[in-house]
Amino acid sequence: MVPGDHLWSFSAGNDLWLGCWGLLRLHDRRQADLPPLPGRTTGVPQLPARRRVRRHTVRARAQVIAYSALRTDPYGLVFTADGDGGPEDGPLVLRCRAGEWVEVTLINELDGPPPASPLDPALMNEADPGDRTVSGRVSLHPTLLDFDVRTDDGAHVGRNSDSTVKPGAARTYRWYAAEPGVVLLRSHADVISHPRRGLAGVLVVEEADATPYDPDTGRERWTGERAVVRRPDAEPVRELVLLAQDGLRLYHDGDLTQPVTDLFSDSPDDAGQKAYNYRTAALHPLDPVLGDPHPPTPLLTCRPGDQVAVHLAIASHRMRNQCFTVHGQVWDASETGLGWQVSTIGALASGSTRTVRFRAQHPGDHVYRTGNLHWGLSEGWWGLIRIEETP
Repeated sequence: MVPGDHLWSFSAGNDLWLGCWGLLRLHDRRQADLPPLPGRTTGVPQLPARRRVRRHTVRARAQVIAYSALRTDPYGLVFTADGDGGPEDGPLVLRCRAGEWVEVTLINELDGPPPASPLDPALMNEADPGDRTVSGRVSLHPTLLDFDVRTDDGAHVGRNSDSTVKPGAARTYRWYAAEPGVVLLRSHADVISHPRRGLAGVLVVEEADATPYDPDTGRERWTGERAVVRRPDAEPVRELVLLAQDGLRLYHDGDLTQPVTDLFSDSPDDAGQKAYNYRTAALHPLDPVLGDPHPPTPLLTCRPGDQVAVHLAIASHRMRNQCFTVHGQVWDASETGLGWQVSTIGALASGSTRTVRFRAQHPGDHVYRTGNLHWGLSEGWWGLIRIEETP
């Protein structure tokens, strides 16, 4: 760990709201009032030299988000990545290789603090969500990467400099990706309102010799929720990134007088709507079936025998854990090739990331979904993996 003030916290919004966070202060020199720890190492830890750098440009903006043909968020906030043709549609999914430095320039295109709404799902012990102040500053705070917390944390923590970005300004973050994995990106400029409005994203760290390609055009592409990842002397892998969102307040047909009514629950953790990647496949209460061949949620297509990787990033705001399953498919729970074969994973807490890998079996439409049937599945946490017959 490099010197600076390191934030520890619970990830769920209500936990942060109620005070479950603190600081771990790492000094860069000996302190008279702190005896040395046994087994300590001397010197200040050094980050690797910046020999290989992957650069991305990300914009934060206010935007009406159409979660489906019937449900929108007029108060939406989004991160978008600049692709070859300009800003791309969300959600924000960036990629890099293990062993690379990632330089992300974040441009804040907000005009100022976004408006609050009295119809937002309330936090614990909150009288009126309409009295909440929504920050106009934004940031990108990563997990599982190496960086200098004093300058590149995407937060304003303790004695560290403020690494959030004010409206109309820009800032470049520098992070080192040591190992392959899935990194959740959040705006820590406002840990309460920003996730509920849509400010979250993912960085997928691929293997050091991997290259991602657009599954539609076949061109090399380092952004986007879907990719075909190729490595020398290895099978290609079809990837899908799912960013799970909850605690949203959506509106019928964009009408600010018609908020979507929460399903009945005794727990405030179930309030608000759910989505994957700014899209929801909410079921009609009088016809709650999964028979829609074209749900709004992301679709992954593949062939029997293809290698598939589903990267899960739990950007949800609530304390309730979730689970994830894919109908008709099984995978190694340990990701080592030696573990138990399962078809469901659980303990998906807010802020966690996991990867499900399997070889596609059995042609047809296979549902991916949460295991929470009433407050999750019916609110739109499901989609399709389409395994098509080999021509």
